[in-house]
Amino acid sequence: MDLKNVVKKLNRFAPTTLAEDWDNVGLLVEPTPPHKVNTLFLTNDLTEEVLEEAVTKNADMILAYHPPIFSAMKRLTMRTEKERIIVKAIEKRIAIYSPHTSYDAVDGGVNDWLASGLGEAKVDPLHQTYSTCYPTPGGYKLEFLDCEQGLTHTLKSVPGVSDIMLSVNDNMVRMRASMNCTTSGLPRALEILNKNEDVKGTIQITQLMKPPIPHTGMGRLCTLKEPINLKQSLERVKKHLNLPHVQLAVGKEKSLDSPVKTIAVCAGSGSTVLRGSLADLYVTGEMSHHEVLAAVAQGTSVILCNHSNTERGYLQVIRNKFDEQFEGKVKVIVSEVDEDPLKVF
Repeated sequence: MDLKNVVKKLNRFAPTTLAEDWDNVGLLVEPTPPHKVNTLFLTNDLTEEVLEEAVTKNADMILAYHPPIFSAMKRLTMRTEKERIIVKAIEKRIAIYSPHTSYDAVDGGVNDWLASGLGEAKVDPLHQTYSTCYPTPGGYKLEFLDCEQGLTHTLKSVPGVSDIMLSVNDNMVRMRASMNCTTSGLPRALEILNKNEDVKGTIQITQLMKPPIPHTGMGRLCTLKEPINLKQSLERVKKHLNLPHVQLAVGKEKSLDSPVKTIAVCAGSGSTVLRGSLADLYVTGEMSHHEVLAAVAQGTSVILCNHSNTERGYLQVIRNKFDEQFEGKVKVIVSEVDEDPLKVF
């Protein structure tokens, strides 16, 4: 399958517009076209060892959950691991794509997978993602009462003013005018309206909101159908992530027998996403020492599993999704070398 078609399918599953503003997602390395993708190689982290595995398995494209290009690169030499990875990928004509936080936000993404191991629950985003555009042209709705309709005709020619509508006002004397304005169109329209004393006092401006995208956003708040205790929560997390050990901080005045009804989860680093969330338990990969202390002080227990352990298992999920999406035209494989660098002894 041509690289451009593969990228289209990947973007259709999780649009890169869902990613956080600070992130670097999408196609990061593109070989000179045409580039056919027969084998798509999935990994959480693209290290030199993982890249060597991808080369050995004849990968034409790598999907690396964490972007191997994040900070700006001023040169491509053999000096650092990141530079060597990009140089070798280019030499071997391997495309690199990174979804990162777009997979965190998307419905059915990493955080939903992480939440799925906690038990039957109502699951909602902790931080809702909103559409990148307004439901109508412009971000403002401008309304006023017009006696003669002359102003309405004048505003039709103003750039940034659109969707002008007239309706009969209750007193039947003046018409209610309504229109959409862009950020630049609004001051132009107001300049015209403010010259008319009769209209000036009737102006109403409403700032429009970009509509939320259902079931999409950062983090998840899980409200369990049936409460369990903290010890049971711990065992469920370990089983879901296939981990023998995790770290636990018990909330103030709580114990292993304390009931857990609400669980806030965030794959990877949860410090920012989970901060201030009201829940009985936080589940994430990592948090700073002081963030854990703050959670414990508010009575919230914290389970830490190491950063990539809360993400890597999702690769098996998307492998199955992609097998269907690519209709057998692309072989999808998951790295066997990729692993979290931290081990518990």
